[in-house]
Amino acid sequence: MNQKEDTERARQGFLTWIDDEPDRELEIPSNQPQEAPIQVLFFVDDEDEEAPPTTYIATAGLCSRTFGWAPGGAELLLCVTGDYKPEELEPLGQLLGHLALALRSVEHEPVPGLVLEVGPIPIFEGMTCLLLASWDQGEGGLLETDPPVRLLSVNPLYEEEAMEVVKLSEEEALAWFDEHGVDVDDPLRDSVFASEFAAASEQTLAALNTQSSFEIAAAMQRMSGSMASWLSAAAPGFFEQFAPPGDDESKPGR
Repeated sequence: MNQKEDTERARQGFLTWIDDEPDRELEIPSNQPQEAPIQVLFFVDDEDEEAPPTTYIATAGLCSRTFGWAPGGAELLLCVTGDYKPEELEPLGQLLGHLALALRSVEHEPVPGLVLEVGPIPIFEGMTCLLLASWDQGEGGLLETDPPVRLLSVNPLYEEEAMEVVKLSEEEALAWFDEHGVDVDDPLRDSVFASEFAAASEQTLAALNTQSSFEIAAAMQRMSGSMASWLSAAAPGFFEQFAPPGDDESKPGR
């Protein structure tokens, strides 16, 4: 198969899995002329009138790369809970598409349980990190295509939450979410550590600065640097538009 055929394989797999046509589609072109674009599909599930709608944002095209844990390839899937129109979530779809482009071309193989620091995430205000995890940890995480495509759930996190789960296995990280009531699909949720960090004393913060936490922070910093370079190559200037306005020029003495 070539990349275009793999993209169509994944797209048809999602149509069967969701059992509906997408409410919106994007095409994210690669800056490499020989590479096929990534498609981004938006599916809005608003059938439950008693619950807020959920929008499924999925990539089609990453599966053209074969992984050791997914011989038929994998695609990214991110869920957003809330009353959003697909066009409002387009920046999030752009991010997901560029992430898929980067993961399709970089040397290192992304694996379930990987934590990435990508910078400001559209819609999920204040969150800067992503946990890639196997979708549903079961049969629901597979598109019935030939060959089958694995689904990789994309979970936005606050930085301090990412610092907790980066030292855990994939299974332990998902259990940590349950234990702390973290709804990774909710863009309006507070950080699980918001109140604790606001009230933390200097002694508590000093106690956190152990050798172990330093090593974790250093590892995340290295990963962040690598991911930033991947994404910059895939989408020059894309993420800068979501960064908070700089105020360096307005500060006295600058």
